Amino acid sequence: GEVDYRHHIDYRRTQLAFHAYAGAGWAYGRGNGGEETLPFYKAFFAGGPNSMRGWQVRRLGLGSSNFYDTSGGGLLDRFGDIQLEGNVEYRFPLGSILGVKLLSAVYVDAGNIWDRHIIQADTGSDFKFNRFYNEIAVDGGTGLRLDFDLFLIRFDYAYKLKQPETGYDWFQDLKLFHGQFQLGIGYPV
Repeated sequence: GEVDYRHHIDYRRTQLAFHAYAGAGWAYGRGNGGEETLPFYKAFFAGGPNSMRGWQVRRLGLGSSNFYDTSGGGLLDRFGDIQLEGNVEYRFPLGSILGVKLLSAVYVDAGNIWDRHIIQADTGSDFKFNRFYNEIAVDGGTGLRLDFDLFLIRFDYAYKLKQPETGYDWFQDLKLFHGQFQLGIGYPV
């Protein structure tokens, strides 16, 4: 199941957008013991232009674990059974160039993904009520939008403000070029 809530407050020339999302899945079927995790194409993931913009697609989570591929030495796509996410975005106009509206926004994203229980990942990948709020990742950034009336192109740049996999500290490694660039089409919320 999924719950998606969006609310926009329009001012004279600006807009304040709120977005909250919660999703959980339970794998069932196949075999005597049943499935342990959701199939890849049904699982939840975080990161990318329409999610947690401070992370690349499928690179956030699981919980506070340091989930990595030990056999190949590279990072795995991260996906889970539970996702919580929220976003606040303040949008404002900058002007126009050659008839194309130039807009901007500042935003903060917060969220993460978890498994229902530990399977292959490290401790901290499973969802627990007594610690999930400490495992919420936070990013913040700004973006430039090109509004062509029929569609909108977004250029966002976000910084990781809180990374659960490195501990519960805020503002670690906050340097000018250590952010994440995202290219998107349409509004994220």
